[in-house]
Amino acid sequence: MTKKHRRAIGFVAVLLITATFAALAGTAFFLHVSSQNKERLAELNRQLLHRSEMAIDYAVISLVEAMELGATGCGVESRAEIRRLVFQRSSVKDVHVFGDDGAIQCSAHPDARELGLAPASIGPGEPASNRHVALHALDFEKGRQVGVSWRLPSGAGLLASLNIDALFFDILPPALRDRGEAKLMLGDGGTVVARYAPPQPGWEASKDSMAMGAASARYPLQTVLRIDNAPLQSWNMEAQPVVAAVGGGFGMIFALMLLRALRRTPDPVHEIDAALAAGEFQPYLQPIFSIDDKRIVGCEVLTRWIRQDGTVVTPDRFISLLEENGRIVPMTRAVMRKTLKALRPLISRNAAFKVAFNVTPADLLSADFAAEMTELVTQAGVDTHSVVLELTERQQIPDLGDAARKVASLRSLGFKVALDDTGTGHNGLSYIQTLGADTIKIDKIFVDAIGQNIAGSAIIEMLVSLAAALSMNTVAEGIETEEQRAALRACGVDEGQGYLVSRPLPIEEFISLVARGNAAIVPNKAIAA
Repeated sequence: MTKKHRRAIGFVAVLLITATFAALAGTAFFLHVSSQNKERLAELNRQLLHRSEMAIDYAVISLVEAMELGATGCGVESRAEIRRLVFQRSSVKDVHVFGDDGAIQCSAHPDARELGLAPASIGPGEPASNRHVALHALDFEKGRQVGVSWRLPSGAGLLASLNIDALFFDILPPALRDRGEAKLMLGDGGTVVARYAPPQPGWEASKDSMAMGAASARYPLQTVLRIDNAPLQSWNMEAQPVVAAVGGGFGMIFALMLLRALRRTPDPVHEIDAALAAGEFQPYLQPIFSIDDKRIVGCEVLTRWIRQDGTVVTPDRFISLLEENGRIVPMTRAVMRKTLKALRPLISRNAAFKVAFNVTPADLLSADFAAEMTELVTQAGVDTHSVVLELTERQQIPDLGDAARKVASLRSLGFKVALDDTGTGHNGLSYIQTLGADTIKIDKIFVDAIGQNIAGSAIIEMLVSLAAALSMNTVAEGIETEEQRAALRACGVDEGQGYLVSRPLPIEEFISLVARGNAAIVPNKAIAA
């Protein structure tokens, strides 16, 4: 074989390897993104169900409040009190009084019947897990609404009518809105009580569309997302040609990749143990500030892995490794000790200053957790009232009753307990209701939506009202603009956290920031939180 032939074969081999890697990369990207898209749609469906449940929860709270105030009749004072409750609740459109025969006797809005906005009567409805509560499909001239009734032992009661359509319009990403629908259905019969669909008259999803459903454990509700297959094939696929090109490039340097692959891969657990021994996990503190005047009232302690060569490893690359290999607890304790020791002078000067640490549900439920926390805080010379334990959303709590007892024990010792990223992950309304925490932390996803759409403000208002009813305070995460702060302040949020005041800082820089006063703002050009 001549040199020319060998070159030709080599050239063809390079082309084949390049084409193979490009095809594999493009296909892998397509399959991965398709899988991720399904997960995103499933999460959107869960959010849709969660929004609907919160709206109904809000209505139930309003009806219970009316019952407690004795506003169950059609007298002047009762109707005035009911109108006040309707005015306070953006999702509640009206409240009606019905008799033991189900006939509507009066409404909060005096002209509701004349305007066709009050039903003549209601039936027993679809029962919820709460025996007093039932849901109804209310048909009006301008559309259908969800009805939430609370029936007294006499058979009479109150009926709240809700317009949930406003919570649906932004649930689908813009790329899918013209080819998808979202529906909320009531009972086993699947009566549609709220729906988003493309504005084209008579639009129906195609036969090959993908559907995802979810059912509520507390209410007779089901949600369904249905998306045509065609837009799903291109959704989030913009980078596929680039990925294929990169795959082809890797094919051309296959030999180099092979050599690198043959190198001994460091054991990640060994790396973590060495980092723990060397004290490489460092606390980074992000200020928590008063929503009224941006005065710094505390901080949340985050963690960065700072290697000895100065390389910074962000939490998304090591937290899961720590949890999976049983190292999250020793890392957390080390960060706590270092932080409290450094902040002791600051806390001693300001007893109201709070330091928040993230803890996992598994750590909280461990038998010696309260004793360890007490010993750690005592050794640091800090009062337990200055420490907030934030329960993370990454793991589900297997036993809410046991967790509630542990929370009560911690609070009796002086610790504060917060629910991190409320409304996302595992931290839902059941946790708020059961655990008896002190603080609700509102996730950045809802802060980003405030002022952008009705749903964002409505959800935050619901959380603030729920917190107030349960004597809890609220902290909004991810605040980046003054406009967001003003909107959150209008919603009644107590405290905030985000780049508007400062990025997460090393301990020394944080102490300097507090010492300089609350007018000092640190530019948001650093490691992402």
